[in-house]
Amino acid sequence: MIHTTLTFLKDYLSKKLKEFDEAAGIVKLDVLNKENPPEDAVLITLIHIEEERVAKSQDTYYYHNNGPQSSSIKRVNPAIRLNLYVFVSAQKNDYTEALKQISQVIRVFQAKNVFEKEEMNNGHVEQLILDLYPLAFEQANNLWQALGVKIMPSVMYRVRLLTIQDTESGEEVAPVKKDDIRIELEMLNKENDIK
Repeated sequence: MIHTTLTFLKDYLSKKLKEFDEAAGIVKLDVLNKENPPEDAVLITLIHIEEERVAKSQDTYYYHNNGPQSSSIKRVNPAIRLNLYVFVSAQKNDYTEALKQISQVIRVFQAKNVFEKEEMNNGHVEQLILDLYPLAFEQANNLWQALGVKIMPSVMYRVRLLTIQDTESGEEVAPVKKDDIRIELEMLNKENDIK
């Protein structure tokens, strides 16, 4: 799901950059590499993955409806919601062109930073939200040093709420009936009366 999400963003960004400038370089999903630095490309690099704990669901049941006659309930672990930290850099021999390219990248995601499920053709992703994630000077310096490449015009985005949910595994459980709940409540009431 991470690769399909980033591929969607790459394709979207590539299409939009071509609208600004037909001679725009290609957009790649790739790591920054000092041995073979790409020329004339906008690179999208995944830097960090973080779990969004605030939106974490505690729901441990998944209801699957196969039609009017067939449905099941499975006990599964709650879905994990992720934030992806994506680094976009303009790799150009001409520094002025790199500045123009990164400005266009910012312009593209400023114009549209929310993508719905229907736009992405990805059944696993409900919505993506891109937030500009500014790095402090020291953080940016540390990042470039860790990557071991020369500093180029770049921007970091936090891509929010990619949800991963395994609904295939998990044990099937019997649905709870109203009569079962009523009996359980009566038993609890009797126990409370005894105490």
